Amino acid sequence: MKRQRAGETPQRLCVGCRATVLSRYNPDVLCAGCVRAARTPPGPGDEGRSPDGHIPAWLWDSPLLRDALSRLDLGAAMAIFRAAAGLSQQQLAQMLGCSQSSIWRIEAGERKTLYDIRELLRFADTIAMPRRMLLPLIMSASEAADTPDLGNTGPANRTATSSVVTEATMEYLRACACRLHAQEQAAGGATTREEALELWRRVARLADEADYTDDVGHELMHVAGELAIRAAWACLDSNQPARARSLFTDALQRASHAADDELAIHAMLSMSLLLTEMAPAAGAGLARQAIWLTAQAAGLARRHPSPRLHALIAAREALASAATGDAAGFKSAITRAWRELDRDQPDDDPPWLAFAGPAEIAVQEAKGRALLGSSAFYQNDLCDTGLSPRNAAIYQAQHAADLAVHGDLDQAVSEAAVVLDALEGPVASPRTLVRLRPVREAAGPAGFAGFCDRFDAVSWPGCS
Repeated sequence: MKRQRAGETPQRLCVGCRATVLSRYNPDVLCAGCVRAARTPPGPGDEGRSPDGHIPAWLWDSPLLRDALSRLDLGAAMAIFRAAAGLSQQQLAQMLGCSQSSIWRIEAGERKTLYDIRELLRFADTIAMPRRMLLPLIMSASEAADTPDLGNTGPANRTATSSVVTEATMEYLRACACRLHAQEQAAGGATTREEALELWRRVARLADEADYTDDVGHELMHVAGELAIRAAWACLDSNQPARARSLFTDALQRASHAADDELAIHAMLSMSLLLTEMAPAAGAGLARQAIWLTAQAAGLARRHPSPRLHALIAAREALASAATGDAAGFKSAITRAWRELDRDQPDDDPPWLAFAGPAEIAVQEAKGRALLGSSAFYQNDLCDTGLSPRNAAIYQAQHAADLAVHGDLDQAVSEAAVVLDALEGPVASPRTLVRLRPVREAAGPAGFAGFCDRFDAVSWPGCS
């Protein structure tokens, strides 16, 4: 390194890698490489990214952060977390109730605030960081690097809420909701359920106990509702429908209190699908309730320009109609769904609508035909490469089950074996495994012992 001359400004090193000299034009404490590393999820591909490509599917579990903690560099750990979450120093300062200059000095190592265990835990609790993520503080660098899956080992710590909610807090909570959605789509609800439930409880406590302006309060209610929906889907994907129904109801109530039409539509369509899936075992009354919910959603969305949204509403109506035995209603609604999907799609749909494409409509049509007692028919849309790993698995599982029901067992087992590859690997979705049960029931007497053994061996802790 070049020797510093008298009168020259001291060179600044990146607090993350401790190797890159920061440009004098860089006001941050991290170099561009470390910022990219903080925002890049581990593993190949972009499955861990949110739909906007910005917030990664994790916020505090990365080799870069583990290394900073293992070398006891808490200022660097704060900077790495902030980069991963996409927060500015000013936004993080607002969340912590301090000044931007204080954050800069902590990250630069000029202030040792976080070395007070009380302040460190306050920081972790404010950002809903599970305290187990601090384990690398007491490990060597090699031990920290070799510790797997710290981010998915159980619920976050239950802590007191902040007394004031600011726009910076909302920016962070939106990032968390986006992260959970991306992770659930990539790896299944069994991986996100406990974290989603804990984050939903945290935001619900904020809504009940904290101080905030009217504008922030409306956004807080929206995020609380979206997190209830995220937690509900994680529970449903974990084969816990009763818990999911309670959470969807919570989201509906929050949408009503805030007069939030977008949240209400999202909750209604989610609840409609759940009730339709429960109807065969619980009674056709639930399917009729599902039809009412789609009608209410259609009323709220009547001026919404999104063809994808109207296609999804029609598909939900079609499936619920099939569950009541209304073949004419099913045919009318599913035709309308395909017609809507043929219209030009805008680029500004909310992220939760991203799944509502041809594959979703094809699966809803096939499920509806099966409920009405006719042969399930799938278009080639199930080969859509844009599907998330979890959705691809559950769609293919439904296809395999329908093949088994209609007697094509060899092809059903072949399709189901591909789904088991996903369930034995990156996708933790008990609901998908339940979809495969008709294949398992048919494959046993037919002598597909290898497939049956694989099916019986798949399980996830804490899932019914």
